[in-house]
Amino acid sequence: MTRTLAAAAGTLLALFATACAATQPARTADRVTGRTTPITLDGDVSEWTGDAPVRALADQHHLFLRFDPDTGDHAIQAAPFTTRILIDADDRPGTGTPVAGLGVDLAVLLSPPNAAGGIGIGSEVTIYAPAGSGVSAGHADIGFFFLPSHSAPAYEARIDRAALRIENARPVRIRVEQTDTSGAVLWSGQTEATLPRADPAAIAPTGDIPRKPADALRVLSLNVLFSAPLQNPDAFKRTLAAVNADVILFQEWFNTPQATIQNWMNTNAGPGWTVIAPNASRGVAVATRVPVLEVIPAPLTDSGPGRNARFVAAVVEGPAGPTIVGSLHLKCCGGANSAEDIRRNEEAASINATLADALTRHPDAAMAIGGDYNLVGTRTPLETLAQRLAADGGDLEPVHALTLGDAAAVTWVDEKSRFSPARLDWILIDSQRSTIRRAFTLDTRRLTPAALQRLSLEPLDSQATDHLPIVVDLAR
Repeated sequence: MTRTLAAAAGTLLALFATACAATQPARTADRVTGRTTPITLDGDVSEWTGDAPVRALADQHHLFLRFDPDTGDHAIQAAPFTTRILIDADDRPGTGTPVAGLGVDLAVLLSPPNAAGGIGIGSEVTIYAPAGSGVSAGHADIGFFFLPSHSAPAYEARIDRAALRIENARPVRIRVEQTDTSGAVLWSGQTEATLPRADPAAIAPTGDIPRKPADALRVLSLNVLFSAPLQNPDAFKRTLAAVNADVILFQEWFNTPQATIQNWMNTNAGPGWTVIAPNASRGVAVATRVPVLEVIPAPLTDSGPGRNARFVAAVVEGPAGPTIVGSLHLKCCGGANSAEDIRRNEEAASINATLADALTRHPDAAMAIGGDYNLVGTRTPLETLAQRLAADGGDLEPVHALTLGDAAAVTWVDEKSRFSPARLDWILIDSQRSTIRRAFTLDTRRLTPAALQRLSLEPLDSQATDHLPIVVDLAR
């Protein structure tokens, strides 16, 4: 954080406040951290009460927002309009920058206006001094993110009070609006929040990696960011050892032959691993240290000339019995119903057909299909892939995995990106054929010093890639 930004944040510290939201739900114990928190930031807004289009809650370390826009089926970081989250931190219209009767001290813009006079992508943050001058910041400077990352009728967002040193207590007013290129308001809503006095100690890391149950198959999905293990083996070596998975679903081993990945695993993960990566250009691989019963042929259906889905799968035998495990990497980028989104759905359909065919040969097999789903448009590709693959003819279900040490379902973090943290990585399972013993994502920045020492991890090991490992323990 620059000195100017730090000064602006210091000004903001004196502004943020305490006033209790009338719709505040009962606090529940976060099953990951053991703390009490009003909201788990996972994109599921069912825990929010009330029916206002904008709602806000707070605890000692976060400000939470929910907003239900009515501007159509668009992912709001790649939309034809701008979503503006405006916070009047001191409840004084004469300070900050004036908007609709508020004196805005902090503004977060999603799909902000661009230099060409149109609408851009990603996010933009501005902190305003009392006199109205603004200082640009990044989403990481205020710990901002929202879920879901795909288009949805409702979103929930979070801002880290500690990052802005928001300590004092007074009323806070929040406005969320969506505007077109001319600045005309398409939709808006406004609310107030109550911030108790901040507790910086509440932000301290609290997580630890649970031990793998003896009767479960531990499956890890990990995007390794353009074959980053070849350049930075130590961080990945420590992470794999700490997680202690039976099966690893890799993505982004781009242009890396199977023999090279196998050699890396032998060197850095120990003996006994079998690597399945038949196509080096696609970057997907399955590594397993339980027996392989069958390598499943790759999808043959193209989503376009030369565009076979990036997918590899196998049937393995483990403590949970025969399990179809698959690693996928759907097309990136684009917004809702864009060409990229359509291609993601076509790829998902071809993977679904491949898995349905495999089930004819292994009708009792459990299933874990993980990877980088890239759901930055619609949720449709995940739903397409899941269709009718469960034992009862129903759909596969997403694993609910929260970050150890945090009540959030983020799986992708790039502090330098225009895009705020997102949930791009998913694992689908058949809940009729297996039971989840534990599921989590791992961010070493959220682990306790004692846990890091016991697991031989470094605090910044998770920065070796922009994706967080997602883990599930499956038992019969």
